[in-house]
Amino acid sequence: MNVTPESRGISSALLEKILRELDCAHVPMHSLLVARGDDILLDAYWSPFKRGELHRMNSVTKSFVALAIGCLIDEGRLSLDDIAVDYFPEVKDFNLNEKQAQLTIENMLTMRTGFRPEGNGHWVRDREYGRIKKFFERVPPAERDDEFYYDSTGSYILGVIVERLTGKSFMKYLQEKFLDDIGFSRGTDCIKGGEGYSWSDSGLLCTGEDLYKVAKFINSGGTYKGVSYMSADFLRDAISSKVSTEKNQPYKSYGYGYQIWKAKYDGFMFLGMGAQILISVPYRDLYVVCTADTQPAESYREIIVEKLYKIIDTDYEQKCDSLPENEEAYESLMSYCSTLTLTSLRESEIPEKYRDIQTKVYKTEENPMGIKNFSFSFSHTHGVFKYENAQGEKEIRFGFGYNELSEFPEDNYFDMEIGKSVAGHRYPIATSAEWQSENVLLINVQFIGRHLGGDIITVTFDSDTVHISMRKTTNCFLDRYSGEVLGK
Repeated sequence: MNVTPESRGISSALLEKILRELDCAHVPMHSLLVARGDDILLDAYWSPFKRGELHRMNSVTKSFVALAIGCLIDEGRLSLDDIAVDYFPEVKDFNLNEKQAQLTIENMLTMRTGFRPEGNGHWVRDREYGRIKKFFERVPPAERDDEFYYDSTGSYILGVIVERLTGKSFMKYLQEKFLDDIGFSRGTDCIKGGEGYSWSDSGLLCTGEDLYKVAKFINSGGTYKGVSYMSADFLRDAISSKVSTEKNQPYKSYGYGYQIWKAKYDGFMFLGMGAQILISVPYRDLYVVCTADTQPAESYREIIVEKLYKIIDTDYEQKCDSLPENEEAYESLMSYCSTLTLTSLRESEIPEKYRDIQTKVYKTEENPMGIKNFSFSFSHTHGVFKYENAQGEKEIRFGFGYNELSEFPEDNYFDMEIGKSVAGHRYPIATSAEWQSENVLLINVQFIGRHLGGDIITVTFDSDTVHISMRKTTNCFLDRYSGEVLGK
């Protein structure tokens, strides 16, 4: 933290109140940054997340691809009116429909491709699925229109264009253009898709502070320390409302620019799944950045946006450049920040009749998870779920009222390239549990590495049988951990 919040017109008491409200609502927060101008007023992290760690930004990636497109336009290597399919000679022989044949770069930047949203989970799970080919094979709706429809694959296609023109990953290109010079974290990267190109609609890894620095760069008109790096006109268009988004949720109803959302008070947003959010209010030089994982429930993201806007609304109403210093409130804020911990399920007592359950092994019939047998063991503070599947014997450890930090026991998950398994590779997790009733145990597995998501496991004990229900909260992995199994 550079200065006190009061010195730049923000109340420490307000910030602490918001942190406490997020915790009381059990929102799975990872970080929260508040800044004005060059000064960071709050830089809070929920342990085990910490400052300087790269975080998955999901669809915030799209905004960075738009900046790369802008740089190529500045260089004269691309124009908004260019036809997208011209950069893909391998599909020129397709029987393209008129809409696909006429799609421009600007159509794609503003998500006016005319195609309705489609899920992308299938291509993530199937390495052989060709997103480029599928994009240009899509059949358009009967009536052509220029309305906004969120088209994630279109953003991926833009990233492919950047990488074909530059011969570099779009992040390497941006690093050379301006990111390195403005102090963006070194070593940032983007996960690759199955076709060898960056996962340019979802794979960006960076920090919340990096997003703040890029937003500040945009507000400066593409200049840094007196040096111009990008066209101010392109950036102004990028954060303007180019297309209406009124059919979306309220906080996303202010319009859409070039892969960047318009926001309240003539601001703009970077927005990624799971509540990776940056909100900038340029005329107040105010920046609020959040990382989290709200995939288990959309309501969490709504709570986060409400709290972020409480900061912004208060600033807008007060319009204070500074407030009287409040040492007590500031110290209280700092003290509370030091206690922040990733949300966990509540502490609960182990029912007496299950304290010796570790002696029992439950056999299963065929099930979607491929679990052959399982058992549970409990102590006063934690428990262990042991099971056997095709990979062998596994265990998931969990805490009652706190998160056990470990690795998810499934081996050979992909890492920096989608669908390319890495021998022995596992994802880090934080796992907690609580007894919801005498016979029902809830286990919450939160993935805390490059690939965010989770698994919610409900265990119901009934005399000599145990029923397990698993619900994954990601569409990118955990396919073997979604379904139901009965043990006897």
